[in-house]
Amino acid sequence: MRSKIVTAIVIICLLGVGVWYLNREGDQADSNSESIWYTTADIVEAIEQTGVVLEADSDFNPRDYQLAGINPTIYAINNSINHLWLYIFDDINERDEVASDGWLQHWDQPITQRLQTRNVLILQDGIAGQTTINNLINRQMNDLKSQVFGGTSDNWQVRHNLDYYRNEIRADSGKIYLDQAAIVGDEIKYLGPDLGIDQQVVTIKIQLANGSINYNYNPSFFDLKADRYYPIGYNRTIFDADPTQPLTCKISWNGNEEIMDLEPINQ
Repeated sequence: MRSKIVTAIVIICLLGVGVWYLNREGDQADSNSESIWYTTADIVEAIEQTGVVLEADSDFNPRDYQLAGINPTIYAINNSINHLWLYIFDDINERDEVASDGWLQHWDQPITQRLQTRNVLILQDGIAGQTTINNLINRQMNDLKSQVFGGTSDNWQVRHNLDYYRNEIRADSGKIYLDQAAIVGDEIKYLGPDLGIDQQVVTIKIQLANGSINYNYNPSFFDLKADRYYPIGYNRTIFDADPTQPLTCKISWNGNEEIMDLEPINQ
């Protein structure tokens, strides 16, 4: 009988050790696994590591800047009058729903920069820290890439500059999110004869797979005889960042129209 009792005690002790070991392994696995979603602390720490100083600003009421029920944390940048609004959403889908709501037209601050990464949206209202924060979010966290497209017709050359990121983010549940955006800038060069005094507004349309980028440009603002490209739009953010999609450009002027394909070119 005594031996059976001793044996039972040993088994119970071994089972206890086994349960403790499994729990310990589980705790280590939890502590070693990092969420794919950023927190406010993650973003603030990353920004401040670049040397930019953020200080919480109580002069703004976060409720006045609520998006999709999310209150931002608002910071003064580098002890200046410029500010940063930091939104943390549940996931990319929630962030993108806000981005497509047209809320920016009702914004009462002069937004000079808008950045996003994963579940984060950042807005700024001035130049303080702008370049540094842009490089951090886009170049480092989003792994921004660049591609230039070009095309030529009888009278025009067009250059379409694309800075983009297109990242697949896999959640713990196995769901895959596509985090993407692009910053575009376009340039044109006139190759034809002098348009003369009857020159009209030049209309440029860059056709994408889903949507288009449109410009109306008065050619009197640049020298049509100069052998150089003129910028017609820079730092426009679009949310279709597929660099493989076909691109065409249609230019209309003085009752004329020319269409060209835009192909990848070496920079």
